[in-house]
Amino acid sequence: MGYIDTGSIDHILNHAGRIPLLTAEEEILLGRRVQALMRLLEDKPDGPYTPAEQRTLRLGKRAKERMVTANIRLVIHVAKKYIHRIQTLTLADLIQEGSIGLIRGVEKFDPERGYKFSTFGYWWVRQGISRAITRDDRVIRLPIQAVEALNKLRSFIPIFVHEHGRQPNYAECAEHCEIAEHTMREYIKHFQPVTSLNQRARNNDDDASMLIDIIASEMEDPLDDSYWAVRHHLKPVMATLPTDHQEVVQLRFFSQPDTLASYKFVSDKLGVSRQAVQQREKKALRAMRLQLASA
Repeated sequence: MGYIDTGSIDHILNHAGRIPLLTAEEEILLGRRVQALMRLLEDKPDGPYTPAEQRTLRLGKRAKERMVTANIRLVIHVAKKYIHRIQTLTLADLIQEGSIGLIRGVEKFDPERGYKFSTFGYWWVRQGISRAITRDDRVIRLPIQAVEALNKLRSFIPIFVHEHGRQPNYAECAEHCEIAEHTMREYIKHFQPVTSLNQRARNNDDDASMLIDIIASEMEDPLDDSYWAVRHHLKPVMATLPTDHQEVVQLRFFSQPDTLASYKFVSDKLGVSRQAVQQREKKALRAMRLQLASA
């Protein structure tokens, strides 16, 4: 895969802590060089390159490798969070897949946007690991069309619930994915650990969520991922929201260091129902996205 050799996973685990982190200045400089590299490869994928362009290639490739190497401990940190979820994959597999996501994050990182790479890279690492678990971590291997159908459901179900006030049934899910109902039932039945659209998973806060929601996201832009977008990129826009919406966003996205606060937690804090919290959050995120789009 380029920078990470699976045969050296033990070496990486033992030595990741010794790899020096990047300073803010180094991160900006290296990020700019990688961006120059990516633009050049996009404009002239097959060359020929002038001496100046060859220098851009050399510096860009070194910068890319340096950024990946310096952030390997981020991959390990994220991979360890998923250990309890895997059945057939190993920690080495997760690190491998997370490293692929890290490389893509380095390629897409724009240092001019003002946020640290760890914020941006975390999303890509997490996405790489989540997709690998979705795709490969099962006793019964699903065909690609099954994975695609289940990924469609992840975005379809919340919209359906918002419009109809209930969960969709198998027939409605099958219609949305344009497959037969019995096929949809088989996909769900064999998808590990998801066994039913109606089964719920609970975290330590006793905050139930539909199991179908843990299917890995197919989004290509981390700015579309609500948690990281609000937590790291959209906070200044909060000031334009109504006070009750600001309270929900603040508690939901900023009251805990590394994860979303549960709806129960926010509900208890504000003394309102979970439904009210969810409605305010949805309206707040929509308003914030619209403001950013028109900025």
